[in-house]
Amino acid sequence: MPSHSFLESFNRRLFVFLWSATVLSGAVSLCATCADADELTQQEQAARSAYEQQLNSLAELCREQRLSDEAQWTQAWLIERDPAKLFVFDVDGADPVASITDDSEMGDARWRKRFLELRRRRADELFDICQQLASAGRASEAMIGLTEVLREGPQHAEARRILGYVQHEGRWLTTYAARMMQLGMVWDERFGWVNTAHLPRYEKGERRFGARWVSAEQEQLLRRNIRDGWLVRTDHYKLTTNHSLEEGVRLAGQLENLHFVFRNVFAGYYVPSDDLIRWFRGRGRLPISPVQHDIVYFRQRDEYNQALRREQPNIEITLGIYFDRRREAFFFAGEGQDEGTLYHEGTHQLFQEIRGAARNTGAEQNFWAVEGVATYMESLTRGPGYFTLGGFTAGRVPTARERILAGGFYLPIAELVAMGKLDVQRSPDIGKIYTQAAGLATFLMHYDRGRYREAMIDYLAEIYAGRDDRESLSRLTGSKYEQLDREYHEFLRSAPLAEAAGN
Repeated sequence: MPSHSFLESFNRRLFVFLWSATVLSGAVSLCATCADADELTQQEQAARSAYEQQLNSLAELCREQRLSDEAQWTQAWLIERDPAKLFVFDVDGADPVASITDDSEMGDARWRKRFLELRRRRADELFDICQQLASAGRASEAMIGLTEVLREGPQHAEARRILGYVQHEGRWLTTYAARMMQLGMVWDERFGWVNTAHLPRYEKGERRFGARWVSAEQEQLLRRNIRDGWLVRTDHYKLTTNHSLEEGVRLAGQLENLHFVFRNVFAGYYVPSDDLIRWFRGRGRLPISPVQHDIVYFRQRDEYNQALRREQPNIEITLGIYFDRRREAFFFAGEGQDEGTLYHEGTHQLFQEIRGAARNTGAEQNFWAVEGVATYMESLTRGPGYFTLGGFTAGRVPTARERILAGGFYLPIAELVAMGKLDVQRSPDIGKIYTQAAGLATFLMHYDRGRYREAMIDYLAEIYAGRDDRESLSRLTGSKYEQLDREYHEFLRSAPLAEAAGN
């Protein structure tokens, strides 16, 4: 049993914790009028550092009183962040520590009260910072920050509202999920959305096929042709597959992860800045997606090849493909598949469909960016309670770095932006160009704490709207191409050797 002195120590130190957090929150709020974006970044870093110190002190108090579990939970709440990566937090995770409430039985009650109070204050502080970021035109940072708000305070109503959540029977749900539950459906990780009354029969191996019930084995035979395949619907996807219901649900879940990360990281691509500011002022929220993106997932590679060969004669060399004319992405199960292909083609689909876009983007110039951002999204990785993007070890970036260090292939950016789709596809150096595109996209998203991130997103918006020219990237970044060349080389050379080697 913790001693009386422990409680007194807790209370004394907690007063210091909360006083410093309150003062710091006030200091951060002054940045609402700061013209210098770097100052806002510095204030946020100071706030994060103070919060981490408070949690470390709380963990130390727990260790002093032999509350080993509580000390471990507190310490584990601090994530070691790679500055070369973006962290987007899973706002619907099932982490028991993240889900602690005042009424939980997990851990010592006094620790729980202090831990939650610190987190709630941090959530409010972060929300204020996000509002300032939105007002400063930094949509990506603002929306990513909201995911961290919900990590610290899962019940933060304003953050939930902005991200499109609604209350349903005491739970925060997406609008789509709330609608499905109102229709008597329940989400199952194996079967997707199922009528609540039907779920027990599904669990016993029965399946609904039209107006009748059949066994799971019978359904597998009935759906072996893709035209009769399973249809899996989620918030943002409509997936047809002849593999299995369970595999279709799994793949749709991966695509929803991609969509979640995309909509926050690339918020400036589809959300007007005035709308975002209005949302933070209490008016409006992330709009409901007007479409569900179409995905076709074949059981076998041969079926994929046969179905698509007429439209793409070289289909055998692909691992997945998106057709903007058909507004459909195609994949197949089996050997050779990886998440990178799914995220690459899925990114093409989202940029094309999440808002109005021109056809044949990058036909005349700037095609590198269309492929560069898709290769960048191949780096999407799931961690415990969060997703990451970027890093010096991801995808093709290590190869891009090796070429810079060795003085190998490199196209000056002024030449690269002048290349259209056919220029790239007909080049004997197409593989090297794709590798450089991956490195350059990573540079523009991460260099100097994201200095060029919003410019990169605006650049992509111009390309997909068909309003781009060869000077778009220079104009939007405010930097000449020669300067960007130098900074790109500097960025790749700055990677720690162990990390760049993947060790």
